[in-house]
Amino acid sequence: MNVQIIYETKSKYTKKIAEGVAEKLGLTALDVADNPVLENVDFLFIVGGWYDGNSNPALLSYVKEIKAGSVKRAALITAAHNYDLEQTFVKKLLLEKNIEFIGERVCPTRLLFLQVGHPNNSDINRMVSFVKEILGMPKYD
Repeated sequence: MNVQIIYETKSKYTKKIAEGVAEKLGLTALDVADNPVLENVDFLFIVGGWYDGNSNPALLSYVKEIKAGSVKRAALITAAHNYDLEQTFVKKLLLEKNIEFIGERVCPTRLLFLQVGHPNNSDINRMVSFVKEILGMPKYD
């Protein structure tokens, strides 16, 4: 099974989340700034942040360029200060490319002085459990 994790980052929160999840699953997190090529991907996990009411423009541009048929299913991990925020435009782009959308989880980040210390190991472990659930793996080893 071909599983990929990609991320975009401005503040390094999403990088920390993506690399933490990837490390625990024996994968490599790929930065969209490096324009990784996706081919025959069974599950794509996209780690992105919430900026000024939307996903990062660099992430949106990258997702727009994913070739139809190169990814079967995708899920989102959203770094945000509010659990109600979703990456609606990324989800829409995935669906337009006939990529099955599996789900989304929010991983808390800091907003000014709120939630200092996030994302932490507990947050990353929750995101690992989310990924494992999607992949049909036991949540705890």
